[in-house]
Amino acid sequence: MSETKSNMSYKEPIILTPSFRYSFWGGDRLCEMFPNSRKTSGTSLAEVWLCSTYPENESIADGGAYDGRSLREIIGIHPEMLGTKNDGLRDLPIMVKMIDAGKALSLQVHPDDDYAEAHEEDELGKTELWYVLDAEEGSAVTHGFLHDSSREEAERWILEGSLGKHLRIVPVKKGDVVLVDAGTVHGINAGPVIVEVQERSDITYRIWDYDRTDEFGNKRELHLSKALDVMNYKKGRDIRRPIRQLSFYPGGSTELLGRCRYFDLHRLAVNDSVIRHGSGESSFEILICIDGQAEIKWAGSGRPIKTGTCVFVPAGSVEFEIEGSAVFLKVES
Repeated sequence: MSETKSNMSYKEPIILTPSFRYSFWGGDRLCEMFPNSRKTSGTSLAEVWLCSTYPENESIADGGAYDGRSLREIIGIHPEMLGTKNDGLRDLPIMVKMIDAGKALSLQVHPDDDYAEAHEEDELGKTELWYVLDAEEGSAVTHGFLHDSSREEAERWILEGSLGKHLRIVPVKKGDVVLVDAGTVHGINAGPVIVEVQERSDITYRIWDYDRTDEFGNKRELHLSKALDVMNYKKGRDIRRPIRQLSFYPGGSTELLGRCRYFDLHRLAVNDSVIRHGSGESSFEILICIDGQAEIKWAGSGRPIKTGTCVFVPAGSVEFEIEGSAVFLKVES
């Protein structure tokens, strides 16, 4: 089929093969979920990009009419997959990944869309939402300032090495949801495994990295000037815990966990049953199995689903069945 836009719509779910990123701050918990992940010398599996069209970390279709093709290619052929809310786009506006914080991540901040458009070529800003998939005892995140501050004060604290004293440390446990707006100074401390839903962006302004060095003895680059440009210096607002809007139906339930201007996050449970599902015309969906096993079936096709499996559901999809006992995160734009 031609790489140009097709006159034929594509409505079937697409099972995705993820891509992997390795870092010295990663752990080994995601390797159990993704046994085909490749270990590299001196690094650990830090991130699994479950649904992504970002260059060098693109998700690939596993089976179906576009087997072996990247999700970016498929959307380029069928932009109607994104739905009426995303009319005019030819690329996925969000992405989803898992993060294993074996060690603390750097203290960092992300720009909003306006700053990214002005200063970062072909990049969006980055608002993100974390769902805590698992957490060791004592797990916590850094999230915003303890009090109102200013650029001048923050710059002085960074240079003095005292910025951490002015930031909120928030304990987290399995099932917690944390919204990280662009401009929020943040960090993931050692301990949690997180599903991260975010804008399609890889822009991070690193503020502090604990003076660590990589396997070659090099410190990672800091981006203090840009970080100071985009920080929200107001006292951090309360972390949004799950919204807990729960709806039941035969064989399962859905629960709204979080919402921002870019996406909604739901938890979908299938309780040892068969449910029928399909997306509306307004938006695609991304389904991530976070617990259990099931089978997804449509039009004579069937695929097993296990923890870690990610499914891209085009807008206006065919109706399909999910049979088994499993819990999914469902993302809508």
